[in-house]
Amino acid sequence: MKKQSIKKHLQSYSIYGKRKSTLAHAFASALSVADTYEETKIDNAIKLLGQDPSQDLVCVYCGRSAKTWDHIMAIVKEGRFSGYGHQVGNLVPCCNECNSDKGNKDWKTFLITKNPNEATNLIMINRIHEYIKSNTTQFKELLDDDIKNEIEKFENIKQQVFELLKAGDQQAKIIRGKLKYKSKNKTFTQDGLEQGDSIFQIEPIFKEKRQTKPELIPFVSKKTKVNNNETNKESQEIEKVEKRVPKWFKNPDQFNSQILISFMELQGKKGFVNLIDLEKACSGIKTFKPNFDAMKNITPHNSGKVFHENEKNEITLWGLVEEFVMMEYNKYLRKG
Repeated sequence: MKKQSIKKHLQSYSIYGKRKSTLAHAFASALSVADTYEETKIDNAIKLLGQDPSQDLVCVYCGRSAKTWDHIMAIVKEGRFSGYGHQVGNLVPCCNECNSDKGNKDWKTFLITKNPNEATNLIMINRIHEYIKSNTTQFKELLDDDIKNEIEKFENIKQQVFELLKAGDQQAKIIRGKLKYKSKNKTFTQDGLEQGDSIFQIEPIFKEKRQTKPELIPFVSKKTKVNNNETNKESQEIEKVEKRVPKWFKNPDQFNSQILISFMELQGKKGFVNLIDLEKACSGIKTFKPNFDAMKNITPHNSGKVFHENEKNEITLWGLVEEFVMMEYNKYLRKG
C-alpha cells in the first residue's frame, strides 16, 4: 500500500451524496406490489419452467443448483418504479453467480450468453415467457388519475427527505468548519507551550506543515435553507463567498484579490499572518482598511467574509470557508 492511498479517507462525508441513489432505489422499491405465498400457485408456476416443485430447483439460466431468486424484470429502472413487483412470475430460481452477473440485463440476452445451445434456449425462452404471462402484472398499465395523484404525493415526500439530507449536509459543514477553526486556535499547557500559544506558532513542525499544499477535501456548494437565524446568516455568507472568491482569483488585479493573494502568500511563508504584515504587503492599496473590513465582517453589503481576526490581530481564514478558499487558491496557482 502506498501512502497516497490515505487520500480517499481524508474526505468529508456527504449524507446526500452518498445516500441519494440508495434512498431513490428504496422509494421506488417501496411501490413494488408483492404476491402472497400460495403453495398451489407456486407449484403450478414452477412446473411451467419444466421443474419439479417437490425437488431442489435449478438455475433457469445455466442449469446449476439454484441458491436464490432473480427478478426477471428489474423493479427499479433509472431510479423509478418499473411497474413490476415482487411477484411469482417476476421471480425465477437462479444460482448466485448468474444472479450477480445478470444484474439489470435483459433476461433473454443473458440466457443466450450463458447457453450457446439454440434448441435448449428456445425451449427455456418459451417456458419463461409462459411463466411470466401467467403470473405477472405490469402495474403501470393500471395507473388511473387517483393513483397518479397518490404517486405525486409520494414523490413529494421523497423530495422532502432529499432536502432534509441536504440541510443535514449544510449543518454538518458548518459544524466541521467551527471544529476545524477551534482546533487551529486551541491553547496548550504542556510540552513547553504557554497558554494562548496558537498552533500556527509552534516551530518548526507546524510552520513546515503550513508551507505544504494540502490535498483538499472536494467542496460541494449547498444552498438549502435552515431555520436558525445565526446559522442562516452564516449559510448566506458561505454562498456569497462561493460566488465571489473564484472571480477574485480570476481577476488578480482587483483590490480584494490582491489582499487575499497576499494573505495566502504570507501564510505559506510564515505559517501565520498578523494585520501589520498584511497591511505592509498591501501597501499599494490605498483603501486597504475598508476593503479588509469588508472581507472580515458579516454585513449586508460586505464583500464576503473570508477572514477572521483575533484579539492579537492575528488573521486566519474564516473556518467555514477555509477549505473552499484553499481549493480555489490552489486552482489559481496551477493556472498561474
